[in-house]
Amino acid sequence: MHTKEITNLQKNFKSNLVKNVLIRVDFSGVSGVENWIESHTDFLATYFGRYSKGSCVNSAMNYTNLEEITEALSIPVSDLRKEQLHTFNNWKKDGESEDIEFQLTSYFCIMIIQCKDYKGLKDYIQFIVKLIESLYDSNRFMCVERIGIRKISGKIFDSKDEISNIYPVIGSFLNSIETSAYTTQSEISERFVLTDGTLKGNVNYKYRTVLADNSIRYQVVQDIDCYIDRYIIDNQRYQIKENISNLLSDIDSQIFVIFLNSLGQTYVQNCIKNE
Repeated sequence: MHTKEITNLQKNFKSNLVKNVLIRVDFSGVSGVENWIESHTDFLATYFGRYSKGSCVNSAMNYTNLEEITEALSIPVSDLRKEQLHTFNNWKKDGESEDIEFQLTSYFCIMIIQCKDYKGLKDYIQFIVKLIESLYDSNRFMCVERIGIRKISGKIFDSKDEISNIYPVIGSFLNSIETSAYTTQSEISERFVLTDGTLKGNVNYKYRTVLADNSIRYQVVQDIDCYIDRYIIDNQRYQIKENISNLLSDIDSQIFVIFLNSLGQTYVQNCIKNE
């Protein structure tokens, strides 16, 4: 599927399956975030109507496994830092009904979107791009460590046939096993957890069932997380400031293709027809 075709499908595709979206950028070499906020109040006020300040604990460790921590015998205090957490709410974009929260520290920024009428990420990506470009301009030694988008979608169904209409692979799986009031949620969940990967990210699918009122209902939860990390950035020699818009859009497109490929063709066509 070509990039232009994916873009057109994203624009025309309307579905209420997407529930939450997170856009996150991790970085190092950024100082004086509070000063940056004070000097960019007009920019931030264009997008948000409310601001608050709190704190969070950030770890600067580079340990990758328990053996390394054991060998170190302890975690250096200097590697655990209490960071100021700047939170922005009340997204001002006209026509948007999503519930938005944006968080910023010296080490990461994250856009948390609770979807009510999901129409894509274009406006949110544009905001993130402008912010990262501005941080680069203000911090000579800034280095982006990771760029990622995570989308959580799903629905509660009353029958396996309903699942099959939207998620045919999951429907086939449920039809292949014996389900009853005595089949536990964990048993079914553990038998249908898939993980996969692509050149630019890791993809996690999580599906589970919910038992209620002595009958089985099915809750399908699809969790897709795509990202590029420091290794990929260095290996591909990406110039982040100049290319972050394209990188975020590409990650978004990858998630959309994975999402699209999990759906039934009839359902996809109906979502396009209901533009």
